[in-house]
Amino acid sequence: MECDLDMENTKNILLIPDDTQYWLVRANTKAEFYDDFQYNNFIAIGDNYVGLQELLDIPEIFKLTSESHESQYKGIFTKKSIDRYRSNNPDATNLERQDAIAAIKRSCSIAASKTFKFIEQIKIGDVILVPNEGSSKFLLGIITSSVFDDDIHHVKLADVLDDLDDYGYHVSNFQKKRRVFWIKEFSRSDLPDKIAWIVSTRQTVYNLTDYADSINPLISSTYVYKGNCYARIGVTTKKEISTADFFALQQAINEVTKQSNENVFQQINVQSPGYIILHSILDNWELISMLVLVLAGNIKEGKVYLNGIIPYFLERTHRKAIQKIEEDFKKEELRSKKLDNDSKELSLKLEQLKYSRLLESKSEISEASKNTSLDSLGLTSSDVGDAIVPESQMDNLTPPTEESSKKSE
Repeated sequence: MECDLDMENTKNILLIPDDTQYWLVRANTKAEFYDDFQYNNFIAIGDNYVGLQELLDIPEIFKLTSESHESQYKGIFTKKSIDRYRSNNPDATNLERQDAIAAIKRSCSIAASKTFKFIEQIKIGDVILVPNEGSSKFLLGIITSSVFDDDIHHVKLADVLDDLDDYGYHVSNFQKKRRVFWIKEFSRSDLPDKIAWIVSTRQTVYNLTDYADSINPLISSTYVYKGNCYARIGVTTKKEISTADFFALQQAINEVTKQSNENVFQQINVQSPGYIILHSILDNWELISMLVLVLAGNIKEGKVYLNGIIPYFLERTHRKAIQKIEEDFKKEELRSKKLDNDSKELSLKLEQLKYSRLLESKSEISEASKNTSLDSLGLTSSDVGDAIVPESQMDNLTPPTEESSKKSE
């Protein structure tokens, strides 16, 4: 998707689909499969005693409503568990059996609900968060496959190659799986306050879609979502933020937006360190990019191309290298033109006059910002967390033909 802003440069912006869902998925007790999930690009859930195919074979008549469909899951889990209990405890008394079956029904309700979410509700393109042990770090990724139960290849770490049975991390035996493209790993300190509670939730699969506005800035510092453009500016200072600092920040924002300041909104958490999220309608992307340019200094205005989540991150890996080559070439080309023909240099200057209004505004604002205490805030538009490069994932995300997805979307 392209949004022409009639400016000189171009910028690729992440487009997050409106129907994206957001999920927390745990990597088993104490996150023991966290490394396995990361190294091998998947997530999975247990309860292997109920097979995937049995759940997929539930008659269509029970799938007319989510409630009746999930009820079938609970019935299958409960029957399987009670049958196993009776087979393993033939000498149990009636009282013991009653107590055990009551406990089984409670646990099966939880297991069936978790599995129903994993198979029936999570979909390709959804955003996944996986916490490590202690929730000090989180993986953030995108679902790329339907559910499958085929075996997968697990990479072996280089320092344990002498031991054929040791991969260097705990390997999951969970059968119900989905492939994931990992975008990044970020720390607990980057979690917005509104979702800080997820570190203590005990559910294996939890729907976080109601908190999309808090999670999206973790994916990328600039993005488009539901018709609005967003930019996250990090406040990296660890010092207390004074009233003068905060006033200087708001003064700079007002100076940029001027008559349009009623159309630009802010979400602010400046608790040193903290962040500011600016947002407006997509037509105001020029204004948002100007704000980021003035406050953080490293975003280019231009024609905006909106990319889906995975294409955006696949391209971004190579974009910096390509951009550097292009910039060096342009510099050399301009230098040659200047030496060869002054009239060509004049032509370039005349071409730049098309953008005089924008350039003048930038100059005025930059000059004004020098007189503020914005530097003390340590403002940055850098993305949160550490990127996980696509090259390390592509073999996992191009599975052999026998690894088939059994549930179509």
